[in-house]
Amino acid sequence: MKLHAVVDLQFGSTGKGLLAGYLTRKNHYDTAISANSTQAGHTYVETQNGKRYEWIARHLPIAAALPSVKQVLSGPGAMIEPAVLEAECAIFEQQRIELGRGQLPEILIHENAGIILQYHQEEERATMAGVGSTMKGVGAALVQKIRRNRHLPNIAAHALHEFGPVRVVKHRDYLACMANAREAILEGSQGYSLGINSGFYPYTTSRECTVTQLMSDALVPFDAAAGARVYGVARTYPIRVANRTDIDPTSSSGPCYPDQVEMSWDELGQTPEVTTVTKKTRRVFSFSPTQITQAIYANGVDSVFLNFVNYLRSVDQLDDIVDAIDSTGADVEWIGLGPSVDDVVALREFDIDSYFRRVA
Repeated sequence: MKLHAVVDLQFGSTGKGLLAGYLTRKNHYDTAISANSTQAGHTYVETQNGKRYEWIARHLPIAAALPSVKQVLSGPGAMIEPAVLEAECAIFEQQRIELGRGQLPEILIHENAGIILQYHQEEERATMAGVGSTMKGVGAALVQKIRRNRHLPNIAAHALHEFGPVRVVKHRDYLACMANAREAILEGSQGYSLGINSGFYPYTTSRECTVTQLMSDALVPFDAAAGARVYGVARTYPIRVANRTDIDPTSSSGPCYPDQVEMSWDELGQTPEVTTVTKKTRRVFSFSPTQITQAIYANGVDSVFLNFVNYLRSVDQLDDIVDAIDSTGADVEWIGLGPSVDDVVALREFDIDSYFRRVA
């Protein structure tokens, strides 16, 4: 299997979905692999025949929107909320059919994927606001899985009825489908600096956010993992999710790196962003060379997609960030100038001076 992996190099919301869609259009993967949960979302935007299509995914990999993908594998590390998955599938299929891409490919969920129930979310709302959690129940459900509660061992045993192209499959069948993949894209969620062991504990998510963790959660075989090409995604101005002071006055989603500062959206001259899942206003920070160096090292990144270049106002700003990334040994291969796949541009083909003269 030829494997490409997409990982986030900051605190999330860098544009992984946008790059995943771009790469799938370019490389025509037959398999999309993930182990996503509901506390983070990916967005992909494309325009066809003058109409804008926006794909927002929490469980599905964005590559499922593209016609080349014949199977989607959701690994045992995924934590599934059945209603979210079903709604997502309905929207994806509706838009695929409208675009002439037919029905969704097979979506195969490993039998040991976890399941999120309402009481998991209630538990997190009662206990997790202080660290800026999205409170979607993922951590609580993961704890229960780790405890090996025999009354709720996995998704195959509870609450997910199969619908449309979605099937829960046995371990051996999941591995057989993995073995049949020729070219695959592996999509991660959240960001490196949110990893539970990557420096910001307890202001983190419930697991690591590295490519090695993702490969483990999805049961990617070692030979494919060792030969994978890793694409890292970064923003010019990284974000963190909102402090949940609406629930806990002392809430904080966490600090930042020593070489970056928290900024305001007014300083950037940009409309405040809100998170895909909670719809709360994001916190925004200056670019950190320390963060990007650690993330590229930890993930073995080959190429970088630098997104939100449209937030910059000068060539010098872009040059400083590109130099910081290049110094790690990874190359900035593409830049993002907006929300759509048509806004992804190869850096070597980009007329930097002309662009910034237009936006000055």
